[in-house]
Amino acid sequence: MSLKKACAIAGVAESRLGVVPDSTVLTLQAEAFAAALADAGLEKSDVDGVLVSGAWGRLPQLQICEYLGIQPKYADSTSVGGASFEFHLGHAAAAIQAGLCKVAVILYGSTQRSKQDKYIFQIRSDLGYQYEAPYGLPTPVGAYAMAASRHFAQYGTTSEQLADLAVSTRAWAGLNPKAIRDGAAAVLDATLAADDPADSAPAIGAALSVGLAQDCGIAATVVMPYLDRLAWFASWHRQLWAESLGKGGVGTTPVNALGTVDQHSQ
Repeated sequence: MSLKKACAIAGVAESRLGVVPDSTVLTLQAEAFAAALADAGLEKSDVDGVLVSGAWGRLPQLQICEYLGIQPKYADSTSVGGASFEFHLGHAAAAIQAGLCKVAVILYGSTQRSKQDKYIFQIRSDLGYQYEAPYGLPTPVGAYAMAASRHFAQYGTTSEQLADLAVSTRAWAGLNPKAIRDGAAAVLDATLAADDPADSAPAIGAALSVGLAQDCGIAATVVMPYLDRLAWFASWHRQLWAESLGKGGVGTTPVNALGTVDQHSQ
């Protein structure tokens, strides 16, 4: 049985990110569930397949279905660690291809950052953890550290090579529009909360940028959004910049452009 063109990903969404002390694993999954259905143009009644994994409950697939009020024809709680949801994607496609369900949702939720907890799941002193539990090894971070140490010894891997994974992961996360908005809000809040500009890292960074532009002889600042619907933003920036830092030979001259028109002409 081929899974090629067997199904399509119709909706994708996230819950709130970061520190969310007023939420639980279930409420965060419910938020993402509702947003994904809206993204796909579907109703809860359309869903007849649920795939979920996590150490937050004894039977997560039953708990989330009860919480959401769903009685699926197909349920899957395959757990293989962080790659569980890639497995779920394949399982969902196979289930749809086999006629076991028509609309499947893959869910995940975590409050680990809110709790500031280094343990994703509780370590038991039986079976495989009997050797780690007495020493308080945090899991899964500690287990990954042990695996990395073995890889260093066996293959000569370096910390710099593994660091590239951490950097690239954060680069991808930086493309998340929700994360960008949250980051912008954090910068604005920090700036407005500072009594002295010298106490505001964003204000200091902006001042350094203007000072370096002067020292380097840079006379213009260009803002060029690519989407037509953001043309107003470039015009707003030009007026704001000119009114504040573009006078009396101080600062730079703001120039607004539009990617679809100006990207090859300036």
